[in-house]
Amino acid sequence: MEFEAVIGIEIHVEMKTKTKMFSSSLNKFGAMPNTLVTPLDMAFPGTMPVVNKQAVINAIRVSNALHMKIDNELWFDRKNYFYSDLPKGYQITQDKRPIGKQGYVEIDVDNQIKKIGIERLHMEEDTCKQLHLADCTLLDYNRAGTPLVEIVSLPEMHTGEEAMKYVEQIRSIVIYSGVSDGKMEEGSLRCDVNISLREKGKEKFGTKVEIKNLNSLANVQRAIDYEMKRQADILLNGGEVYQETRRFDETNKETVLMRKKTDAVDYKYFTEPNITPIRLSDEFINNAIKTCPELANEKLNRYTQLGLSKEEANQILANYELVSYFDKCLLLSKSIKSIWNFLTGDISSYLNKTNLTINDLKITPDNLVKLISLLEKNEISVAQARKILEQMLINNEDPLAIQERLGLKQNSNQDELYAMCKEIINKNIKVYIASLDKLNKKYNLHGKINNIMCTYMFKIAGYGRNEIDAFKKLVTKTYSSKGNDVVENNINAIDESLKYLEVIDNKIFTLTQDKDIVNNLTSEMLHLRGNMMSVSDFIGHEDGTFEGGTAKSDKRKVSPFVPKWCKENCIECNQCSFVCPHACIRPFSLTDNELLLAHIDKDETIKSLGEENKNFYISVSEANCTGCGLCMKACPGKNQEKALESGKYSERLDKISDYLFNNVENDTPFNKYTVKGIGFKKPYFEFSGACAGCGEAAYIKLLTELYGKNMVIANATGCSSIYGGSLPLTPYKIPWMNSLFEDNAEFGFGIHMSYKKMRERIKDIMYQTRDIVLPEIKATFKLWIDNMEDDDLTLAIKNKLMESEIPNELRELIDYIPSRKVWILGGDGWAYDIGYGGLDHVLHSNEDINIMVLDTEVYSNTGGQKSKSTRMGGVAEFSSNGKHENKKDLFKIAMAIPNVYVASISLGANMMQTLKVLKEAYEHNGPSLIIAYSPCIEQGIIGGLNNSIDEQKLLVEVGYNLLMRYNPETNTLTVDSKEPDFTNYDAVFRSELRYKNLEVKNEDEYHELYELNKNYALERYNYFKDLENKQWHIILI
Repeated sequence: MEFEAVIGIEIHVEMKTKTKMFSSSLNKFGAMPNTLVTPLDMAFPGTMPVVNKQAVINAIRVSNALHMKIDNELWFDRKNYFYSDLPKGYQITQDKRPIGKQGYVEIDVDNQIKKIGIERLHMEEDTCKQLHLADCTLLDYNRAGTPLVEIVSLPEMHTGEEAMKYVEQIRSIVIYSGVSDGKMEEGSLRCDVNISLREKGKEKFGTKVEIKNLNSLANVQRAIDYEMKRQADILLNGGEVYQETRRFDETNKETVLMRKKTDAVDYKYFTEPNITPIRLSDEFINNAIKTCPELANEKLNRYTQLGLSKEEANQILANYELVSYFDKCLLLSKSIKSIWNFLTGDISSYLNKTNLTINDLKITPDNLVKLISLLEKNEISVAQARKILEQMLINNEDPLAIQERLGLKQNSNQDELYAMCKEIINKNIKVYIASLDKLNKKYNLHGKINNIMCTYMFKIAGYGRNEIDAFKKLVTKTYSSKGNDVVENNINAIDESLKYLEVIDNKIFTLTQDKDIVNNLTSEMLHLRGNMMSVSDFIGHEDGTFEGGTAKSDKRKVSPFVPKWCKENCIECNQCSFVCPHACIRPFSLTDNELLLAHIDKDETIKSLGEENKNFYISVSEANCTGCGLCMKACPGKNQEKALESGKYSERLDKISDYLFNNVENDTPFNKYTVKGIGFKKPYFEFSGACAGCGEAAYIKLLTELYGKNMVIANATGCSSIYGGSLPLTPYKIPWMNSLFEDNAEFGFGIHMSYKKMRERIKDIMYQTRDIVLPEIKATFKLWIDNMEDDDLTLAIKNKLMESEIPNELRELIDYIPSRKVWILGGDGWAYDIGYGGLDHVLHSNEDINIMVLDTEVYSNTGGQKSKSTRMGGVAEFSSNGKHENKKDLFKIAMAIPNVYVASISLGANMMQTLKVLKEAYEHNGPSLIIAYSPCIEQGIIGGLNNSIDEQKLLVEVGYNLLMRYNPETNTLTVDSKEPDFTNYDAVFRSELRYKNLEVKNEDEYHELYELNKNYALERYNYFKDLENKQWHIILI
């Protein structure tokens, strides 16, 4: 059975008048209890009420704003009832003839305008305030007699959201009309909700329940949502809903019974004998309406006509105090957009940081307008305007005086600029430039300026405000799941971005013919001339293969700041290289001759620890660095000083890195299964287009450092395939292939089986021809057959046989002689979801094949949809209210499959455990599955991926992630994680937006799912720890 809610709302608004509704007592909030009381407020004998004229004017203004019919006669009635807040036994109100009736208000629900009918608006006096203590109730009569208007809607709302928006619209009207301050938390605006449920499609109303005194917009929606569920549960279980009054318990987020209602009529009314009817002239009514302050919808129309978008105007209108300052500025200047930019940008940022309001701002409107005038006359640049503003925020100094004192002046001499740009003018090409470092930092964009660039494209293409506003709506919708902060930062960046866009009339750079980066085919693709290529240009690529390792030629220079090595603080640990996802920073142990060839001075190095007569040097490919900062984060340094610091690009140092990366073998005696040793190994995956600080890319780079030319990669479609195979600039220098999303495990398995079959064919050829080849070659055949899986030896044998006389059939298969293992790579969307069937098939194959799952716990490449790896409570696409199911336990599943080595790793949490796992997996004769936890921008780590190493450590420390290994050869499970501190588990939910955003959307759900997430983690730890502590054996099935 499906139900429909029927909702009506009564709103009580305390009016801002000097005195009370019917007495001369001051109407003031916050005074000492019972100090603003007259005999009239207590209904003493002989006192006579007098109607407050301003209260009547206020009521007329609100009635008009609500499109109501206004009664030209005032009639008052006595509402008789006994309750502790009304000891005099009656309240003066308007029962039979309210001052306003038959109106409506419009609300926006899902971009659709809906009219909500309003039955009546009447004036009355407020009751006294009650303070309930444990053993008594205190009464404060200061509130007794305060002027009220009560606004009663028709029962035309059906959801908590509609009701909340209705109250929000009423609140806006009473605030902007000057009738009330609308402070719900102080009781200036209170609302009572009447709600009943009826079967959908039926006309008859259900039993009405009243919810009293809701004191915030959020609570209006929460109370209604809860009550709808409560009543539905009762009806579905065959129960009966009773007519009663309830209140909303904010702590437990539920409605609680206050009192039962035995009769729908609670009150008795009769005409107020001490106030005769009052005739209101048309002049009086019209003058009240005419003198009403400008309402929010009227300001919205005015602002949009002056040049703001609707969204920009609403951003101002959301803060009534800000509106007042804004309007004062508009009286002095018509530059509405510039005023808006300053108020919502730098000034709002300053106020937020200092916990001040606009009323605390020292800058006067006239001085702000002066600053804007300087900027618009091109007498100062945007950067110079900000410097002046910083000074004005301190003491409201005149901007002209600050400009003079600081010597800030922009060169606007057109003759000088023309002389400087002569060559540009000759080329006749228009160039736009934008320096976005400050904007990037201000709004925590972490280098993601795609929305700003789209805005620039709109602007340059000639599109106007409407198109940019439409784009902003798309941005809001796209990023809503990432949290309000992300949305607001991107929207603010878009709004401010045009201030940073500067145009140069013509191109300033000399055009030269580029040297082909790799070959003609690559060059043509880079220059977007594919449509001009012929079939013959693809000779040599008939099988679809392309040259790898071309990304090194890109030299994007995407980061304004790169790591700089401080040798005096370096302990030669190589952790910087270990964590770098892009292989941009590498350690070298160099001879004096290698220093000479690389043009490195010896005093730029330090003595290489563990090697005689060698020089240690850290080199950075600065032009390829993405500026993620992970190397600086990981660096332990010496004496509390880091060995890496941020600096600007150096062409000399970048050229040194080119030479070292491409020409130095970096031979060292260190074990490659140590953090120090692996740092000296050459990566075969470098300079990919992955996000700065990508958690996946670090694992891939590490794999290629360990096994390099002895591996083949089958890559599932996803992030790792995009940055791994982005023609024409590819990061891989080893065989790499990309499969469809769903079948990568089968695809990799097929590669393994075909390679295995080819090698079996080689073995047969060697057996068949061993007696007809030279004795030396025969011995080589035997050596290969006896050591087919030895990486280094089989590669050496290949090189020898290539120079020898061997059968032609064997020569055709020469590339299959080296031992190579297939690594199947992909994300959790593939491994846990769409490709899981194939994964299960491969794990049951008992073949010697390796699988690495780059587990970001979300579909990263397609915009952040939930996967079966997403944890309970995680906010993602298709789980916008937090995922309600536990993460699939791939470790537990794989552990039950015969002869499968399975491990979970987190590179930033434990580097040595990661290396140990990779070694054991590689050496295991059978399937191996490595679940590699991978930080990702979709997780919304607070502070960005720059903090991902600390985040990985936190996740392990609190038990969110477990580092462990199961080795079927020894039949042992090892939990490498230390005993977690589950008491700090909430740090995870506080440090990642994928969880933190749920608290904003639904606080109850957030806490419930947090507890379930934590309990599951605790149970999982206890389960595996119990297995580790016992002598146990897996039953093979």
